[in-house]
Amino acid sequence: MAASKLVKAIQSRQFDEVKTLLQGAKPSILDGSDGDKYSGDGEGMLDGRPFKTPLGEAARYGYVEVVDQLLTAGAPVDSPDYRNETPFIQAIMAGQLEVAKRLVAAGADVHHVSWYGNVLHHVVRVGEIPLECIRYCLELGVDPTVKLLGKDAYDRLGFEPAALKAKARDERRQAAIALEIVKLLRAHWRGATKKLDAALAKAGVAADEKKALDKKAASGFDALAPGPKRKAAILKAIGKSVDGRREELEALAKGVLARPDVVADPEWGDFVRALTRLTASWPELMKAQFGVDVSIEDEGDDESGTMEMIGDEGLSTIEIALGLLALPEAIARADWAALVGFVCEEKQARLGGWSFGDEEIAALFKVPAAKRHPEAAALKKVARRAFPYAGIPR
Repeated sequence: MAASKLVKAIQSRQFDEVKTLLQGAKPSILDGSDGDKYSGDGEGMLDGRPFKTPLGEAARYGYVEVVDQLLTAGAPVDSPDYRNETPFIQAIMAGQLEVAKRLVAAGADVHHVSWYGNVLHHVVRVGEIPLECIRYCLELGVDPTVKLLGKDAYDRLGFEPAALKAKARDERRQAAIALEIVKLLRAHWRGATKKLDAALAKAGVAADEKKALDKKAASGFDALAPGPKRKAAILKAIGKSVDGRREELEALAKGVLARPDVVADPEWGDFVRALTRLTASWPELMKAQFGVDVSIEDEGDDESGTMEMIGDEGLSTIEIALGLLALPEAIARADWAALVGFVCEEKQARLGGWSFGDEEIAALFKVPAAKRHPEAAALKKVARRAFPYAGIPR
């Protein structure tokens, strides 16, 4: 497949070449029609349209300057690829909110329907798209009730918020996200809301319990000023084990450790380290369960299923620690880089290259303050060793 020259230049980050190609560019170059095109009659596909468009690729990768250059050169803002996906849909699908706003300012059709549906049909897939992107689309007036092939945006959700009580950590996380998405859709729904109300009702008890847990975790610390007493109280609350306490620790992090006044505490780094050290160690579990001495380098041969057990039983706190380190107040701390390095080292030593915390470490390095941090480049190298499958941005 021979892609458009302009598409190739964008994909390979050859931005000087992009500028050269845009000088006096013909319409066929600006919309990618100078490359290979789709030929077929697949449902919803566009026969004769390019597989990739320049503006769509720039939007997907979040190259704001290239997007501006393409629009200035005359690239059609709604030029679809062969799947009838516009640059706006591709920007939102990739979580590139700034680019999406640029495209809207340039006149993008936010209501466009692709082979899969409107943009909301694409973005409600749980855990893949930031909630802020879904909220933005709804605020623009995109209709979640529009149907394609009999499905509206809620029907594309793919996960019920009622699973908040599920045993597996990933299921609980997905259910929590699904609950927030359903709430957003419900607030902008047009017509009968019976099925959304039913989904929220099923999750109601679990959601109430979650709020109560958050409130319980935060109580008892408000009256304590920074100092030895508060430090001792928080370390006691963190405890010595994660076993059976995952939700309790998540609530402690959200209700106490994430508070700005606690993050500003000189002792906050000790809290993050103590929390991180609760993460189960694969070599230690292998020794305890099977009496065998193994190195973390052997984790790729985990025929015992011990790593899966760690995930299913929520025995990793790496994700919680990284969530705390993504807070702007945390990034402003003088010891932030050292704490990120510590979490990476502990993760690698305890869990090897398995994908615990992949989403959280990738999200951390997308935070603007983290991207601007003077030690960001060095930290990314350390993080890539500890999280080899996280897709940490360059």
